[in-house]
Amino acid sequence: MSGAQRVTRATEMAEEAKVLAVAGIRARHPEWTDAEVSLEWLRLLHGDTTADRAVRCRSSS
Repeated sequence: MSGAQRVTRATEMAEEAKVLAVAGIRARHPEWTDAEVSLEWLRLLHGDTTADRAVRCRSSS
């Protein structure tokens, strides 16, 4: 596989992982809004500190 093909496949796999994670969040919390699901995805990916900063930033705008 060429370098470009490896990058393409890695990108596809990352997107597939996101889709699965978001589906899991939605299955566990069907009452959550899209924004809440996105925030939880951010929390899983980058941790509590980053997610908390995003909430503060969003509420100040």
